[in-house]
Amino acid sequence: MTRPGERVRVACARWFDAATMARVVDPVIADLQSEYTAARRRGRRLHSGGVLLVGYFALLKTLLVCEWTLAAKLLTDWPADDHLTLRRMLVCIGATTVGLTLLIVAWPLAHVKTAEFATARARLWLFFLLSPQALGVTIPFGLALGTALAMGGRRISLRLAHLVLGVGLLSSVLSFVTISWVTPTLDRAFGEQFRGQSGPPAPTQLTLPQLAHELAVERRAGPIDFRTRSLARLYYTRLGLCFAAFSFAVMVLAVVTRRVVGRLAAGLTGLGAPFGYYAILALATQTALSGSAPEFLIAWLPNVTVILMAVVIVRVLPPRRGVRPTEEGHHSP
Repeated sequence: MTRPGERVRVACARWFDAATMARVVDPVIADLQSEYTAARRRGRRLHSGGVLLVGYFALLKTLLVCEWTLAAKLLTDWPADDHLTLRRMLVCIGATTVGLTLLIVAWPLAHVKTAEFATARARLWLFFLLSPQALGVTIPFGLALGTALAMGGRRISLRLAHLVLGVGLLSSVLSFVTISWVTPTLDRAFGEQFRGQSGPPAPTQLTLPQLAHELAVERRAGPIDFRTRSLARLYYTRLGLCFAAFSFAVMVLAVVTRRVVGRLAAGLTGLGAPFGYYAILALATQTALSGSAPEFLIAWLPNVTVILMAVVIVRVLPPRRGVRPTEEGHHSP
């Protein structure tokens, strides 16, 4: 019989080094096993379950504290030029994302003439409903353009490159939450409050789990028709859009680390990559609706295209001179 904490220890051993296991993981798991065994011997089964819960929570808290301390140490140990580039990148990404969001939302706000939007409070509520819906587009767009503007023509250390990929992954997670739940929920609220919508929600107003359920029902109901293909196209397109930010991060990083690419070319790449992505997505959507290709493949085609272009750029163009070697960008835990 497997002792409590053994599977957790095996999982931790895949991510942490021997020193962390010996100083952090093993002592906590040993205490957990000791207290659990003592509780079982006394016949207190309910108490033993509480021991497991408290022990696992203590291990998680300890690991999070260790990782936070390590991350803070890595950030404080960075060279000054890396700190400057990092701040410039975050400012550019934030400014680009906020600016694009305001630009997209300003159009409907400026052209609303109906009586229910006459007050400032109503316009503020409309702004709150519309702004998160634009983030699904502006987050990846802002990441691509902001990173390209901040890093174009500059030396990129390995550590900074890893951070760019991490920011891209974090942006994809944020896009996933926004596109899957926030946008359809607020779209439904907007329709009910300002358009007088009633009855069941439209497919675009379904959250991702609801859309998956609706698609499964349609597929079980009978032969595949236009509605089924539309639901499948919407479902897989949402999933593909969630990873657009990470694809853009890979693409921009491949460009800014090449020797022959200057700041202007990097900026054009950050501007052109999203436009190219959405152009491919629009063409692929029409193909998916016609039933000429699987919806899953079509929805992921833009991400695959961007990643493949990044790989080609890395393989064909020489790296930028002066890029710090791996040892200077690496910290052991």
